[in-house]
Amino acid sequence: MLVCMTRDCAKLLRKADIGDKKFNDAIREICAGNAVSLGHKIFKKRIGSRFGGKRGGYRSILYYRVQNVIVFMFIYAKNEQENITEQEKRAFIELAGLYDQMDDAALMKAIAENKLVRWNYVE
Repeated sequence: MLVCMTRDCAKLLRKADIGDKKFNDAIREICAGNAVSLGHKIFKKRIGSRFGGKRGGYRSILYYRVQNVIVFMFIYAKNEQENITEQEKRAFIELAGLYDQMDDAALMKAIAENKLVRWNYVE
């Protein structure tokens, strides 16, 4: 499983109070089918804060190619933003379309060129 994120998402993750364990737990839940589909291989996943639960924690928007690739595109705190806008959703759909055209080699090249940041997922 290749797990990576946009550079902006990586910055947001560093600022967020999530922690590696909670983030890896969220990835396991995504792989188990526990994420809300927004269509076009885009999903929304709740992620709990390091010291709290999912309800008031964080939300992530991600591209998921089943059992192969997860690309986190956006993370936001629930208390800062209720939901993504239709304009944001359209932008994520467009971005997911680009990821969908990339094979694993192209994704690895994007990581090597620092366009995407790889997450060291621990199963």
